[in-house]
Amino acid sequence: MGVLSTFLVSWLGKDAMAGVGLADSFNMVIMAFFAAIDLGTTVVVAFSLGKRDRRRARVATRQSLVIMTLFAVLLATLIHHFGEQIIDFVAGDATTEVKALALTYLELTVLSYPAAAITLIGSGALRGAGNTKIPLLINGSLNILNIIISGILIYGLFS
Repeated sequence: MGVLSTFLVSWLGKDAMAGVGLADSFNMVIMAFFAAIDLGTTVVVAFSLGKRDRRRARVATRQSLVIMTLFAVLLATLIHHFGEQIIDFVAGDATTEVKALALTYLELTVLSYPAAAITLIGSGALRGAGNTKIPLLINGSLNILNIIISGILIYGLFS
């Protein structure tokens, strides 16, 4: 999200860049938490499969997927309802315009939290099972899709 989004909005001015940077500082904290759970899933799956306990690996993957998806949906809902307070807390003395842009960007990016959680947990489970090619292809494809969709939304196929 961060570097690409900042680059894409850099043509829209300093306030847009500041808004994206502000919201992304919060998003990165959330993604770090998701990555920690992803890493835990990778370890449990690898350990379970190393002990030839496929059932435990499946259960761990399923539990991680369900818990993280529900958590991501709950978190997205909370951020949608309390986004203004979150931005005020994170922004400090930023201008009203920057805060408004950050809030708009944050409310759009929280929609990706459930998909990010599913992708991270799924990729982690596959890596734990020794399959690194599929997560590479999926994440590479999602990055390309992100570039295309971001460009369309920012520069306007719909404006």
